[in-house]
Amino acid sequence: MKHFTSFFLSLLMLLPLTVAAQGIALRKAAPQKSIAGTLAVETPQTLELSYVPAAYYTPDETLADYYFLASSVPATVKSGEVKMSREGWLLYADLYAEPTDPARLPVGTYTSGDGTAAMTYDASYSYLEYRNAEGVIEATCLLSGDIAVSKDDDGRYIIDTKAVHAGKTFDVHFFATLSFADITTTPDNLPQLARDVRTTFTGALGIYMGNLYQSNTGNMLLNLYDGAYDSETGAQSGQGHCLQLCLYNKLFADSKEAKVVAGTYVMGRSFKRETWYPGIELEYNGMTGILGTFVQYVDAEGNYAYSYCADGKVEIAETDGKYSITVDLITKDGYVVTGTFEGDIPVMDQSDDQPDAHISTLTEDYELTLDQVAVSRIWHQDNTNGCGLFLADIGSPSGRDQSIVDNGGDIFRIAFLTAPDCTAVPEGVYTVMPNREASSFQPYCLDRGHFENGGDLTGTRWFHFKEGSYLVADGLAPAYDGTVAFSRNADNTVTYNIDVIDDAGFRITGVWSGPIEELEEGIAKVTLPGAAVSFMDNETIRINGAAATDAVQVFAADGTLIASGAGLRSVSLQGSPKGVYLVKVGKGQTIKLLKK
Repeated sequence: MKHFTSFFLSLLMLLPLTVAAQGIALRKAAPQKSIAGTLAVETPQTLELSYVPAAYYTPDETLADYYFLASSVPATVKSGEVKMSREGWLLYADLYAEPTDPARLPVGTYTSGDGTAAMTYDASYSYLEYRNAEGVIEATCLLSGDIAVSKDDDGRYIIDTKAVHAGKTFDVHFFATLSFADITTTPDNLPQLARDVRTTFTGALGIYMGNLYQSNTGNMLLNLYDGAYDSETGAQSGQGHCLQLCLYNKLFADSKEAKVVAGTYVMGRSFKRETWYPGIELEYNGMTGILGTFVQYVDAEGNYAYSYCADGKVEIAETDGKYSITVDLITKDGYVVTGTFEGDIPVMDQSDDQPDAHISTLTEDYELTLDQVAVSRIWHQDNTNGCGLFLADIGSPSGRDQSIVDNGGDIFRIAFLTAPDCTAVPEGVYTVMPNREASSFQPYCLDRGHFENGGDLTGTRWFHFKEGSYLVADGLAPAYDGTVAFSRNADNTVTYNIDVIDDAGFRITGVWSGPIEELEEGIAKVTLPGAAVSFMDNETIRINGAAATDAVQVFAADGTLIASGAGLRSVSLQGSPKGVYLVKVGKGQTIKLLKK
């Protein structure tokens, strides 16, 4: 296992030696009840606003306050006070909507209110000011009518409303990026960048950290630069941005051969393949460091500022050692981080991986070859820990398949867990249990590979037999993670779609379709006790066991229909808000699921 100290110190290589705390946030301005100030200020026909001095987000369980300032000229907030660069207009907007994570103002029409209902704005705290060159307020104007909020294709906000000055109504138009800081969270110790980053990266360096936290995945810190940097240490040596991507993918048996692995990476905290870890500050022995994915900016004077990524995806393609990378991320404060990179990526090995005591003999990912297997055999083994256990062999380990006896090759066993009263294996996607504790035995899981009966590797596992030898194994691996999708076909054949991870972190994949031999109870006629509904990775609803004609419906808690269809097997909730969702399958009971 990687020592935490060495991991932490490796991440400090990009950080400056000194840091400073953030400034004090702006307090909500006083409410306005009437028009004030001189009429000498000219009434605009359309007021254009394109600057955002401040934007703050305050959520509770059901309602969030989106409070922001927009200005017609550049302005800043220092020590809680607004400082405008010259005379101009300033909009205070106090909007209320459902909480979002990260904080993003929901689009729609906001009506006048008092801050107690979603899709309203508090009219007492939403108004315009005109300030002269000395910062003196010369006019205050109340808003009139609704506030319309929309976005363009690049994610920039378009906000329109009306205001009244000297008895005249005029249009107020805002167009710019709008990002909110969550003031309910613990303030960051390091200076924050507090803006979008849209750039083209010109340099890259990978730092392979290996098998962190015994996750059986390989951690790669991929640094992308748009300025000068030291190619040996990764430290920036001039003005510009560095985006550090904390990526997880395949584990390399020989760390000296580690490279950046192509794929589409999404945010995750599970250390699973094709995920990136979000950025967080961490205190350690009096130092502040950053773990995960973040942007570091160095200005012309050598000052540092940071932004911590919280959502989005990274797409990496490779052709003949040349990489093409597209980054589309959102920071925890709602800012955009986008960019591209084209070129090669050298990799430094900073892992201290040691040979682990694992069962698997694999040294890299493995694609199964199962064409030599003519028939699959399936039987009910027993009931265990409240579940039915069915074993399915693709290739016999005991000599029933002459092709395997003569030629060797791959075989694969699948250990299906079902409801205890199932007389056969239901169709569906089965997931390898996280461990073999009694609580992990659940329907639609797979018993993980393990040794029993004095040395027999059983459960869900892979074997490879040597050619020219009678059932002599020269390769084996237990399944420790992943899935097997099982389906029955119209011609009475079955299909297994295998995608599992072994105990050394290597991926085993393959598909087999063909007839089955029923050793005990068959699967041609299946009666199910009902559909099983599960929630995977807080994003995808899976429905196992539903008939092709069963109506499947998914509702939000307020009754809004999210998805419907006959025989649905999965429904994605990606991008949907957190909360309770209701799933109804056929005429069965309604099942509640919570998206956290």
